[in-house]
Amino acid sequence: MSVGTGSFSCGRWDQAWIDNPTQIALETQWVAGYVVGSESVYNRYTNKPIRIKTKDLDGIKFWIKDFCEKHPTKSIAWASGIFTLTHLYQK
Repeated sequence: MSVGTGSFSCGRWDQAWIDNPTQIALETQWVAGYVVGSESVYNRYTNKPIRIKTKDLDGIKFWIKDFCEKHPTKSIAWASGIFTLTHLYQK
């Protein structure tokens, strides 16, 4: 279950690019927290330490933007999870 920004739809993310670009900066911070948190939890509870390939906020922001344009009914949490899974690598 997701609350706050994570529960927002990708369609809302896309609309914020037009209506409220400042909101995108805040939502990108939420996504970054999700990504770093996922990495930390994975490393804590597995014997396979991993890293995320990029933690560049602009890179994350534009990856989420591209994903959301293709999947407007998915949530920001869903998009963040897919980003995390597709950007993992072994240490």
